[in-house]
Amino acid sequence: MDIKSFNLKKEINDYLDYKKFSKFQLVQEKTIPNLIKGKDLFVEAPTGTGKTLSFLIPILETIDYKNVETQAIVIAPTRELSIQIHNVLNEMKEFQETKIKSLLAIGGKDFVDQLRKIKNGSQIIVGTADRIMSLRRKTNHNLDKLKYLVVDEVDMILNFGSFDEIISLSKSLPLKTTLSFFSASFPLSTQNYIKKLFNKQVQNILIKVGEDITLTSNFIKAFDDDKENTLLKLINSDTFNPYFCIIFAKTNIEVEKVYKFLKENGVKKISIFHNGLSPRERNRLLKLINSSELVFLVTTDLMSRGMDFPGVTHIVNFSLPVDLTYYRHRIGRTNRNDVKGNIYDIYTDVDIRRYDEISKKNPHIIFERKKVK
Repeated sequence: MDIKSFNLKKEINDYLDYKKFSKFQLVQEKTIPNLIKGKDLFVEAPTGTGKTLSFLIPILETIDYKNVETQAIVIAPTRELSIQIHNVLNEMKEFQETKIKSLLAIGGKDFVDQLRKIKNGSQIIVGTADRIMSLRRKTNHNLDKLKYLVVDEVDMILNFGSFDEIISLSKSLPLKTTLSFFSASFPLSTQNYIKKLFNKQVQNILIKVGEDITLTSNFIKAFDDDKENTLLKLINSDTFNPYFCIIFAKTNIEVEKVYKFLKENGVKKISIFHNGLSPRERNRLLKLINSSELVFLVTTDLMSRGMDFPGVTHIVNFSLPVDLTYYRHRIGRTNRNDVKGNIYDIYTDVDIRRYDEISKKNPHIIFERKKVK
């Protein structure tokens, strides 16, 4: 559907023109009109399908620009995803004739400065649940005018144990607040749990974008069960030439071990990313990734969801995730936006049973046995 037919504000259309968007993606087409109408939604769609604009456009379309009270809160599971969302918001704000006040509420940033901004009025707050609630406990922050509460990557927030903070926040919301819950994975049990907590009938929008596309993984047996040397041999092979490669490991300790091994064996332009790093280190790495200064990133499933990186040409699963649903999210990092991706799984005999589980639940994933040359 053509964007002009949505009759959005001129400032929003100017931004979309600047981004050279001529039509909305499927999730945006289905979500934007419903949120503008104030309907509560569950939205399930993979990372990279346009969820961020799906909730930011309705917010900017309907808030009262003259009122400085908080009218929208967007909650994300991690600092990095909060920053990414706020960066998109800042870009959209450049096209607004009336100045919009927004606040990025995350840890690792000046708490006193965030307190000052929330006291002076922030029409839109983007951040993590724990930091938003910490700020509210220090202020008499008024939510009487709140139009939207958006919760992004819901299942990650549930896994991180931060949903209690959202429940606490919800007790201060006016009844008219529109609730929307976004996730790349949204089982019915989670939907029912949220409906019961919020005592609301929430409409379900299920967007199965890309799930019927056949993806092929190069299935590589670790020689003598030595995954590290098999990985090194793969990276050094003539056919392995990534623009940007994400190597997934299971834990922070395993990430550190794989990174150290590869670096000591001459792999360059490589770094690590996990939740054990300091906020400053994580911010520095995000800048390196976005400026294309890295070729290899060894990480945990922290990077399999939410964050949207262009140009991921290679995915390597050094080990499987604890939660196998994350496997689909991992490999969905590539084969996006006209980028032809390559997927590799390094396995031992111990892993076979779990790969059988993945195959049964994901018939569109094909595992082709390959040898490293």
